[in-house]
Amino acid sequence: MVSGCSGGKINFGYCEMCHQPVPVAREQRGQRLYLVRECPQCGHGETLISTDAKAYYEKRDLMGYEGDAVETCSMQCVECTHATPPAFVVIDVTNRCNMNCPICLSNIPAMGFDFHPPIEYFDKIFQKLAKMKPRPRIQLFGGEPTCRDDLMDILKLARKRGLRARVVTNGIRLADEDYCRRMLETGPQLLLGLDGLNPEIQKKLRKNPGSLQKKLKAIENIEKYTRSKITIMCTTAVGISEQLLPDLFKFMYQKHHLITRIMLIPLQATAGPEQVDMESNTIEDVEHLMERTFPGTEFVPAGALRLLKNIMRLYGLNVTAGGSHPNCECLALMVADPEAGEYRPVGDYLKTPFKQFVRELIAWDKAMGPKLERGILGRLFGRAGQKAHLGAALFRWALPRLRVRKAMGPQFFRRLLRVMWGRLTSTKTWGELFRQHMGQRSMLEVIILPYEEPGYLESARLVDCPVSFACEHPDTGEITLIPFCSYFIFKNEILRKTAERWGLLDRKQAAAASCEGSGETEPAPERMLAS
Repeated sequence: MVSGCSGGKINFGYCEMCHQPVPVAREQRGQRLYLVRECPQCGHGETLISTDAKAYYEKRDLMGYEGDAVETCSMQCVECTHATPPAFVVIDVTNRCNMNCPICLSNIPAMGFDFHPPIEYFDKIFQKLAKMKPRPRIQLFGGEPTCRDDLMDILKLARKRGLRARVVTNGIRLADEDYCRRMLETGPQLLLGLDGLNPEIQKKLRKNPGSLQKKLKAIENIEKYTRSKITIMCTTAVGISEQLLPDLFKFMYQKHHLITRIMLIPLQATAGPEQVDMESNTIEDVEHLMERTFPGTEFVPAGALRLLKNIMRLYGLNVTAGGSHPNCECLALMVADPEAGEYRPVGDYLKTPFKQFVRELIAWDKAMGPKLERGILGRLFGRAGQKAHLGAALFRWALPRLRVRKAMGPQFFRRLLRVMWGRLTSTKTWGELFRQHMGQRSMLEVIILPYEEPGYLESARLVDCPVSFACEHPDTGEITLIPFCSYFIFKNEILRKTAERWGLLDRKQAAAASCEGSGETEPAPERMLAS
């Protein structure tokens, strides 16, 4: 392997026909933006990457992005060691599923073979990740991870190796209260697929309207047995989700002590062995859907958080997802407002638009760097002094930009006194008293995920990608890391060869085509994937 496969100043993409790296360029036609490539073997190809070129380029401007040709890579991802240390590592644990959604590419029907490695495979990966500094967080992915009867053992092994784990699941098995309790005792965070509260969307996208009640029962069980927050993953389609999102967000508001993030996945209608009768959506399509449904919502590149270098360094913040490129994930914030009884866009509590607030905060953080080094607190007390200096300066900077009365709620100081008096006269904790007297204004992160399909991929997005898949090299068997989005180009070949190496393809496919221990009884073609 080589370290950091440089592509010089050429932005590469993938030909959707032969899956070979080819130079790409963006071409704007009206407000639609295309990624255009000329493959020596397959000829002209193009992919619609945005229906709002202005919004697409505004994200680059907000982050001060200097352009694709500053540095790219050659996209030889299997052979490259990917020089950027990962903050987050995803691991495929199986491609078995108890749903097998028609829009999914990661199950046995779509892939054509069974991938279900033994626990020794995961220990091999965990041992490598445990040696990294800092240790990345891990995410167990599928298929449906709960189709593994040894999932709890894998989670315990990760914890033994000092790795914090989360699991992506459709929630079907978590409807079993005992199973849910035993799984949560191993300490993972959960990402649960939920496209809406109407069974018809489960029927249209997932071919299983009966799964909704199981998902809701799973959330009820999760609420009983963990204080850890969960993330909802929601496939989003323009023309359908407008009717689904209001009720889904009301539901999440009622559970805002439990649900702190929703990831919206733009529908890619061409995915999977079956076709779904809908058009594919771009990131900007989903942004505008949210803006229409919840007026005042504004999205910024999630990677912009990485530009707050002084805040992150001194307060020990570690952004474990979000990408680093302006056209990767994007982020909006909403606030659980007890007076309104719903989520409100964070801009309601700011005197400036959210995008402007973020832009100014990035500039402020950058300007604070030299001041922290020269400041007397930093010289006298080192890092602790710099932290105090930054905190005081941030408070002074933010206060005139906040709608303080609205953010704090009515009769703020009277309610604060009740909290302090309750702490003196009762055994209640600070958290209990704040919830009783102050109300809760918890934050909901709304994240829109990018496509991983070959036609959307650009090498410029991969250079500093902080999220990787861990897997065995298809030829050597060594553990290697591949940037998240490009992994899906190589995934089937890698996992098939891994299955061969571990002797998995000798199993009878019929026995492997269903989720072991799931309790599901309908035929495999009618089952669907987690998220």
